[in-house]
Formats: sequence, C-alpha cells, structure tokens
Amino acid sequence: MMPDTLTIQQWLDVAVDGVKQTAMDVLACDNIQITDPATVPAGHHHGAYVPLIAGEVGVDVGIVLSEDGCRAVTRSLLGMEASEPDPNDEDIVDAVGEIANIFAGLMQRELADQVPSLQLGLPMFVQGRVFTQAGETRTAAVRLDDIETHVVVFRGRPKKESEQ
Repeated sequence: MMPDTLTIQQWLDVAVDGVKQTAMDVLACDNIQITDPATVPAGHHHGAYVPLIAGEVGVDVGIVLSEDGCRAVTRSLLGMEASEPDPNDEDIVDAVGEIANIFAGLMQRELADQVPSLQLGLPMFVQGRVFTQAGETRTAAVRLDDIETHVVVFRGRPKKESEQ
C-alpha cells in the first residue's frame, strides 16, 4: 500500500495508538481516554510535530498541550518528584519533542508492511498555533491520566502539474 492511499483517519488512528503506547510504556500513565473527533482548545498551542515521509508523500504528526501539560509530561518523562522545581524551557522542548519522536517511531514500525519506505524527520517544537493552507487535518483528544493532550495529523495536498 502506498502512503497516499492511507486516509487521514487511518494515519490518526495509528498516531493515537502510538501515543497510547508511549503514555503507558514511557510516561507510566494508567488512565488513557480517547475522544474523537476533537478540536484543539484555546490555550493548547504548545507541542511537537514530526514529519513522516515516503517518497513525495508525507504527513506531519504531533502532540499538542497546554503549557501546564507540557510541564506535566516533561516531569513524567524525566521521572521528576513533585518536590523538584519545574523543568526549564529547554527540558520541556527536549521532552515534548522526544515524546513526539517516540510515538512517530512506533507509527513507522506499525506501518512498516504497508509503507516500507516511511522515514521520520526531526521533531520540531512549536509554541503557537499551526495552520495549513491546503490539505487535510484530523485531531483526537487524548487524556493521559490528568493531562489533556491532542494528537494532530495533517498533510498538504500534492501539487498538480499545472502548479509546479
């Protein structure tokens, strides 16, 4: 199966599974709840995105959180005690990017038979809203214990020959 034959919803389903697995295995979350479809609420404009590319086709997957959510997942990833001071901005950027990278890697492994040429790009931390000019976007709300997150998948539409 070519990557462009996967629907945006199929990409989102695999991304959500990757986030759930990452939350259980890496963040030690016990209670994971999925709500789909969802929109990213105001104030949840921090996160990390990773491109997944196969030839000329690709998607970007990301995890979007509030500022407090970013601190909470960073504390969890780093195994910080409640008595420790909040992580600094550099730790937050690294941790949230690493979480996105882990679940994108799980997606790559899950899709290996369907999209054997799928490659990961480098994670990019974003502080602010991400807009796409064309293409498709899907979002799922994923609650990790008491941390509200959103998994986002988007892809642009390929250029037509007349646009190149």
